[in-house]
Amino acid sequence: MAYFLDYSSPRFSPRCFARLLSDARRLIRQEKVELVQANSAAPCQWLAPAARSLRLPLVVHLHASYLTRSRYVCLLHLAHRIVGASQHALTGLREDGIPPGRTQVILNGVDAARLGIPGQGLRERLEIPQDAFVILAVGSLISRKRHHLLIDAVSRMSETSHLVILGEGELREPLEQRVRELGLSKRVHLPGSWPALASVYADVDCFALASYKETFGLVFAEAGLCSLPAVGVRGGGVTEVIEDGVTGLLVEEGTEESLSESLSLHLSALSQNEAQRSALGAAARARIAREFDGKRMVEGFHALYDQLVAVPPAQRGWSSIHLTPYLALRSRLKSSPHP
Repeated sequence: MAYFLDYSSPRFSPRCFARLLSDARRLIRQEKVELVQANSAAPCQWLAPAARSLRLPLVVHLHASYLTRSRYVCLLHLAHRIVGASQHALTGLREDGIPPGRTQVILNGVDAARLGIPGQGLRERLEIPQDAFVILAVGSLISRKRHHLLIDAVSRMSETSHLVILGEGELREPLEQRVRELGLSKRVHLPGSWPALASVYADVDCFALASYKETFGLVFAEAGLCSLPAVGVRGGGVTEVIEDGVTGLLVEEGTEESLSESLSLHLSALSQNEAQRSALGAAARARIAREFDGKRMVEGFHALYDQLVAVPPAQRGWSSIHLTPYLALRSRLKSSPHP
């Protein structure tokens, strides 16, 4: 599914766009749809005009934040309600001037039944001593995850500290090279993907990620539900999952040197204080179970659907579009310097 007129998009095809719009309208009529939902920005490009023309409510569920151009190109402002997986996912839209009543946050639910599985020998398989302090990171091996900062942080810690990074990606070779250069081949482990990820949480002592502005950070929530304290970088949706000093620890964004040092200090402190790890982990489990419950998420969407379906059809068409975001865009374009 591709964006039209956006960054790295295919050339705009009026015929293709018309077909998508026509197919959407046909399926809506055929299935007697009462409400339309898009689970990302891209399909909103044709679902928004389809829903508006048929006077049906459109919900867009966003799991990422989008650049200004993408927000307008994807016609997000035409949705009747935009749901974010975090406050961070909605920041740009609110800056555009979209009315407060048109956006809301429904936190992702974490599947508790899938977690809490007993450990399955992670330490034995990776030859990590049973008395070692093990830090877990989960995420694709890509630049935005900044795994190299955790590797640098571990190089500053005691030799009893180990780091396990689960994931695959284009930066595997550079990360492995960095591990070798720092002499950490026996303490930093990159085994790739893991067959039973849910069981890994029981085999480690702490969770950490140095990602740049995660929109939500599901793995932080999963770790918390498994009573693991987490260390992350303040920014984006991470601050909505980790309550600094209560359920985990946050470091301030900065240079790579300052980030590595701060991560090292926080992780070293946790490695030496089992009581603090237990307290943070217990608080994390209680908060995640309370606020990131799957049932609560479902109930939130059901309540939203009931609310939108109850709106008279006359208020769902083109006449109910709020022009504020478009007037704001016009002002931005006028004030932008021209070459």
